[in-house]
Amino acid sequence: YKRLIILAILQRMKVTNSLILIDEPELLAHPVIRQELMVRIRELQQVGNILVVATNLDNVIADLLTDPLQIVRLDLINGVNRISQIEINKLEEKVKEFYRSNPKLLKRFSNANQFDYGLKGIVENNYRSYLAASLRDHFFDLLFAKVAIIGEGASEGILFDYVETYLHPNWIRDKQVTFITCLGKSTMPLYFLFLEELGLKIICMHDYDNDTNPVHVAYSKALKAHENNDPKHFKEMVLDPDLEGILEINPEYKLESIEKPVNIYINTFVSGKASSKVIELTKNWESIIKKMEQ
Repeated sequence: YKRLIILAILQRMKVTNSLILIDEPELLAHPVIRQELMVRIRELQQVGNILVVATNLDNVIADLLTDPLQIVRLDLINGVNRISQIEINKLEEKVKEFYRSNPKLLKRFSNANQFDYGLKGIVENNYRSYLAASLRDHFFDLLFAKVAIIGEGASEGILFDYVETYLHPNWIRDKQVTFITCLGKSTMPLYFLFLEELGLKIICMHDYDNDTNPVHVAYSKALKAHENNDPKHFKEMVLDPDLEGILEINPEYKLESIEKPVNIYINTFVSGKASSKVIELTKNWESIIKKMEQ
């Protein structure tokens, strides 16, 4: 009954411009009641109230976090508290600066002949909502992880799922590492620039499918320059051969794009044939993280 009373009180509240503190809403354990509470919390926020919610439940965080600008991290670094929060204007300028200095990547990303025009439209009109949609399932991890390992696409996504599901189900808790899948080389900077602003260390895992491709050459140059600028917070991890080759899925390391994730799924989740190779990869990640911490 107390849970229903709390919900009834919140539903009848007509306050604005107030500070409301809510402790552990997960105690409203019934999913219907908790969902109603989340709806009411968002309604109170929309009319100008500030709500502080203390919770230990990732479902509650997932219900309340809908915008990457809502993420605030508090880290203790060398005995000093550091607060990291996204300033969207500052982040957008960093994104523009990165792509302007790498026009081949910008053309591949924006598909615009006028680089500045294409970049301005993508960043200022879509970037915030793009991050909110693509990182929706990662907001909880981003509050607690110290390192983000990012990969190019579907193949890496299946690899990450396998690590988190079978090899290291408590990876985020034990290692404070999270995994994020991007949508290709040209969009990876959108992710790692955002994650850096949150104070995370980045391992950017990728391969160069074609070293004669001018876009891939430009990407290699851009990532090396980015790592040289801050090697303690950013490392590129080049896979040679590519992920399929490392996992020994195809001796020629050449697969059609639709076959790549299917073969990785079969060789990891279904057969487990690639598990020893995946373990080697996790050891490489740990080695890189240790070097970043030195």
